[in-house]
Amino acid sequence: MGDEIIEKNIYEILYTDEKFPEYLKCVKPQIKRIFAYGNLSILQKKSVAVIGSRNCSDYGRKIAKEMTEVLVDNNIVIVSGMALGIDTIAHETCIARGGKTIAVLGSGLKNIFPKENTNLFHKIIESGGLIISEYSLDEPVQMKNFPKRNRIISGLSDGVLVVEASYRSGTSITAKYARSQGKTIFCVPNSIGNKNSYGSIELAKSGAKMVTSGYEILLELGIKFCKGKKCRKQDVDNKINNMDANTRAIFQCLKENECLDCEQISCKTDIDTIVVNQTLTYMELDEIVENIKINKYKLCDKYCE
Repeated sequence: MGDEIIEKNIYEILYTDEKFPEYLKCVKPQIKRIFAYGNLSILQKKSVAVIGSRNCSDYGRKIAKEMTEVLVDNNIVIVSGMALGIDTIAHETCIARGGKTIAVLGSGLKNIFPKENTNLFHKIIESGGLIISEYSLDEPVQMKNFPKRNRIISGLSDGVLVVEASYRSGTSITAKYARSQGKTIFCVPNSIGNKNSYGSIELAKSGAKMVTSGYEILLELGIKFCKGKKCRKQDVDNKINNMDANTRAIFQCLKENECLDCEQISCKTDIDTIVVNQTLTYMELDEIVENIKINKYKLCDKYCE
């Protein structure tokens, strides 16, 4: 998709225009205009920003995906910054789930950053999403612009979910803007020894709401939601097909044996007990297994059909 096609389909929306998003009118510093490419109608829908570390952990990836899926299943638009890491996971999960997402750039719309997300940029548009920037189309990538653009991410959203954040990170800056805008900030629990948890811990200390599921976010924002949707067979198949070797071995072991503890699984799969423990934790977070007794695990019902 060439620059001429992008330029032809871009809206320049001034602060005084009727189409200028109401949420952005009170944002400081004031936004005089925005350039928007894509589906403007989704600006009228409920939205949640999902943000976090570029160098996210496996745990962060799983949580971002899981919570985004719940939000999208309940018709929430996902807002993020199209950075690597948590931002990318949020956008891609939203698209894969059939939802709509908004990406806010810190450069002109002709200068996609990071370059690794060029395909994601176009996928957002093709899926009915929206790309926004306050910078002119040819504005080059300048790091000084990114902290400032974060006020738009929070400004567009009804609430802001921080999955992982290091000390004094861009994610923490977005959260500060959200607080000044009166938006609800959510963060997820993480290990205090993880460098990506420092920012989240500070947010929790200063009043951010700790959440462990997307449903808690919806409840806090007063948004009606449907819980316990019947799992689509495609979702189950996708999880099975994307399992790594250890996860697949444990999955198959539990498929053949209804209920086992870590030692039994280790013995049957020849996988170290510590690795089994770690893998089961991720599988439980991903709703593949459930802990039914002390240290006893079985597959969730949807994987036994």
